[in-house]
Amino acid sequence: MTGASTTRRTRAFGRLAFVITAILSSSSGAARAQEECGWARVAESDPIARNSHAMAYDSHRNVTVMFGGEDGLGERGDTWEWDGREWSLASRTGPEARSYHAMAFDSRRGVTVLFGGSEGPGETWEWDGRRWRLVATDGPTPRFGHAMVYDARLGGVLLFGGVSIFGHYVMLGDTWLWNGAQWTMLADSGPPPRAWTGMSFDTIRNRAVLFGGWAYLEPAFRDTWEWDGARWSLASETGPAARSGHAMAFDGVRQVSVLFGGWANWYSNDTWEWNGVEWNLVSQAGPTPRVGQAMAFDAAAEHTLLVGGDPRESLVWAWNGQQWTLLHVGGPASRYEHAMAFDSRRGATVVFGGRGESYLRDTWEWDGSTWTLKSITGPEPRSWHAMAYDSARGVTVLFGGFDSYLFGDTWEWDGNAWTRVTERGPSPREYHAMSFDSRRGVTVLFGGYDNHYRGDTWEWDGAQWTERNVGGPPSQVSASMAFDNHRGVTVLFGGGQTWEYDGQQWSYASAEGPSSRLRNEMVFNEARSRVLLLGFNRDISSTETWEWDGSQWSLISLIGPLSRTNFAMAYDSLRDAAIAYGGSLPSGAYQRGDVWELSCPPRMRLLPLQGLCPGAIQANVEGATPGRLVGLVFGQRDGRAQIPRGPCRHAAVPLSGAVQVVATLRADAGGEVTFDAVALPGACGGRLVAFDLATCAPSNAVTIE
Repeated sequence: MTGASTTRRTRAFGRLAFVITAILSSSSGAARAQEECGWARVAESDPIARNSHAMAYDSHRNVTVMFGGEDGLGERGDTWEWDGREWSLASRTGPEARSYHAMAFDSRRGVTVLFGGSEGPGETWEWDGRRWRLVATDGPTPRFGHAMVYDARLGGVLLFGGVSIFGHYVMLGDTWLWNGAQWTMLADSGPPPRAWTGMSFDTIRNRAVLFGGWAYLEPAFRDTWEWDGARWSLASETGPAARSGHAMAFDGVRQVSVLFGGWANWYSNDTWEWNGVEWNLVSQAGPTPRVGQAMAFDAAAEHTLLVGGDPRESLVWAWNGQQWTLLHVGGPASRYEHAMAFDSRRGATVVFGGRGESYLRDTWEWDGSTWTLKSITGPEPRSWHAMAYDSARGVTVLFGGFDSYLFGDTWEWDGNAWTRVTERGPSPREYHAMSFDSRRGVTVLFGGYDNHYRGDTWEWDGAQWTERNVGGPPSQVSASMAFDNHRGVTVLFGGGQTWEYDGQQWSYASAEGPSSRLRNEMVFNEARSRVLLLGFNRDISSTETWEWDGSQWSLISLIGPLSRTNFAMAYDSLRDAAIAYGGSLPSGAYQRGDVWELSCPPRMRLLPLQGLCPGAIQANVEGATPGRLVGLVFGQRDGRAQIPRGPCRHAAVPLSGAVQVVATLRADAGGEVTFDAVALPGACGGRLVAFDLATCAPSNAVTIE
């Protein structure tokens, strides 16, 4: 799986760009922010990871159609199509959002038929590739957990079993046929009543094949039945273990029915094939164990597709009769209680672990447009761990967390693999905070929970942990920290208090600003020289984004990611964007898998240049701090480079090539600077950036034309 990736495209619903002018907080002491900052949702799993959905292969258009399911936020009502290479969102209208429905493609009439599910009692819908039509509201008893296939012999869609929506787990064992105009019951005997069975249609022998399933208060089934167009017959009672929630599809090239996974007293990932006489176990590798997935045979590509399931993920797998191949990675499964850090050397935001339907151990990277699955090995599955990027050594450091017990191990990620470096140091714990002090080259850890609330401070230098007896904030959990590399201090917020650590001692900074909140995350915004905090009040009804300038908090946004807690945040210094990913309600319900970015204009602005190139140029700056020195730096159009000299040596600016500091001047009382007659012969097409020599914060970049 390592290295599989997919390019994220902005959907019509994707970039919910909220840009508002910051308002004055009602909290005591909060300052009014003058700038505009905007959160935008830039990615959502495409399609979002789900289970209990339905798929059917449209052989007329050579696309696989998928509808509905559960995604951890609730039930879905979206329609997607897979063309063999990528997904496209086909519709957000049609049947009501639902799960545990069934679909089959009617090749005689060229439509995908949907019936039943958790919503829409007794409704039959058809999808023609452009729109859904409600075609019937009568027929089989309203149900969910049933199975459907297209019966080529009878020229209609065959339906079997399920659970009646009336009563308490009333299991059904009837067989129906949809001919495009009406439903007809064909049989009320055959396989014992059941739900969550698997069914496929053998087009070579003109028989529907049914395996397994579940009946209320009964063991799962392991019997195989076949339908010949008139009646059911028991074909086998051996083969796969008894199970339910598995998926089946008929491989028309190899002429076998393929079965994968399901619940067999455990999540399973075995692959079986039925040749009409017996079952054969053909693989126990490939997709991870799961239940509630969907499968369809892609006749154009000549392989069986598998999508989704519980635990939820956005991967698309293909079975060719010999092995499973990962075709597409849509992004991480929805999760919460995970950790993130930005690797500035490689330009990637690293995500590890957390919780979905279970504890996770996958490592993903986000580059601003693409998710890449990097590893499924390394640290054991866990949540409530902490991570920080060590820019001096080029590794992401991970410590602690919780699964069924607390972890006290330290791991490092170099972009290719995880290495366990020690199990000595702080006590095993969760809910702690970490950040990297780039001035002193150490990772700082504070607090957490190890069966007791902690208030200790530790430092990791890449070789060992050292406890620092520096006093500090009261013992607490779920505080957040970020290192202000312009002022050289670690900033901590928790319990409504703000503290700063300079490497020698903690200092109490403020009790004003954000109120105590359920969960918050902080990053340092290099472009604005401020610490950014995203958090939600205790009933998570309000999304608040705050900035800390070293002396006071400013509320800059009340609009942003949909209310949540247990999310993670990182700052992409190459693109000057704060990134928030995932989260859930406090209970862990309604897990999210979306990515949001906050972009704020630089506090200092370089205005359009005056003059022509080549020749002398006039550069005007506004928004600078009165009385401070402002530098002007020249470089090429794109990239990320460091200022080569002076007090801001090594500070990042959005330039590339041979970066040069071409002038410095002091801002006037109004915060304005005029660089007059700046001679840059031969510099046409390059870019200029201004920067504050006290904070090293850069302005926007302006192209020399």
